[in-house]
Order: sequence, then structure tokens, then C-alpha cells
Amino acid sequence: MNDAFRYLRFGDHDYEWVNVDGLTRINNMALRYVMSQQEERDLDRIPGQVQQRDYGKSGELMKGMLFNFHTLPMGVIYTAQERQEIPGEFDSEDEDSEQADARFVPDLPKGVRSSVNAIVDCIGRLYTVKIEHPKTPDLMVVQRRLHIGPSEAFDTGIRSKHPMPDFVKNPTVPKLVNLMNTGSITTARKAS
Repeated sequence: MNDAFRYLRFGDHDYEWVNVDGLTRINNMALRYVMSQQEERDLDRIPGQVQQRDYGKSGELMKGMLFNFHTLPMGVIYTAQERQEIPGEFDSEDEDSEQADARFVPDLPKGVRSSVNAIVDCIGRLYTVKIEHPKTPDLMVVQRRLHIGPSEAFDTGIRSKHPMPDFVKNPTVPKLVNLMNTGSITTARKAS
């Protein structure tokens, strides 16, 4: 990731956007890196066993990477897997207490997740739905949607001074950027 960052920061290129695909996987790579470093230093350590301090060190590596990419003079898109989080699931032993419904959040440690949420302008959840084809009602087609509106079930939201819809149909980066900047979903077409 350092090589990619240095190239994007100092290299000769025309890129306007970069996609850091798979923060969940990158976080696991950082954890394995920290574990291997610690195993080399501590001969009494059981190989492959994660220790609590490993999470903290790998989290700091992730935060450093996130803030480095945030300083790039270009747009950055982060993706992550999601996981189900049930509030209070492990916090209380009271069987009679009411638990809130499950939420779906990026599959990242809390510290890394809060760092990501702090630097991005849009946190969305991509999903698909089947809808009728606009010209052939008997034909069902798949439509991609990006949920960006506030939700109790998903970790989503968008920073904009304009009113925002709950989701964007067939999302693209230009559509989303235009929506955040102008409040409109339509984008200008380039002249051929």
C-alpha cells in the first residue's frame, strides 16, 4: 500500500480517482503482518495466535494508510465487506433486557471503522433489487442501488448541504459527486 500511495502522490499520472478495494482484506493483511513481526521478536510466542496488542498495532497501521490516502489530491473510494452487529449481544448477561435490532456495518475493527467514517463524505451500502424492465413489463431486470440515507439497519450517510434521497439507482462516481455538489442526480454528458 505504501508503494501505491507513493506512486499516486509523487508519480507522473493522470488519475483523478483511486479505489482502495477491500479494506476488510487489507486490515487482515495488516494484522498478519504485525503478528509475523511479533513472532520474529518473541520466540516464546505461539505462532498464528493473535494477541490483543496485535489488534492495536494493526489498527494504527490501517489508520496511517487511511490518512495517507486521504491526503492525496484525488478522490478516494473505499470498499469493505459487511458484518452483522447486534448491540448488547455480548455486553449484558440480563436475559430479559430488550436488544435493538441488528445493524450491518463495515467488517472492520471499531477504531479503524471510526477512522474511515471520519474521513469519507459518503458511506453507502451497495445492493441489488429486481424490477420490471421499463419497456418490457414482463421482463425482470437487476438494478444496482447505493443506499446513502440515514438508516437504523445500516451504517450509511452522506455529507452534503443539499437534500439527499435514501438511495441512488445504478450509482456511478460522477452521479454521486454531482448529487453531493448540486443536489441533482443527473450528470452532464461529455461531447463526442
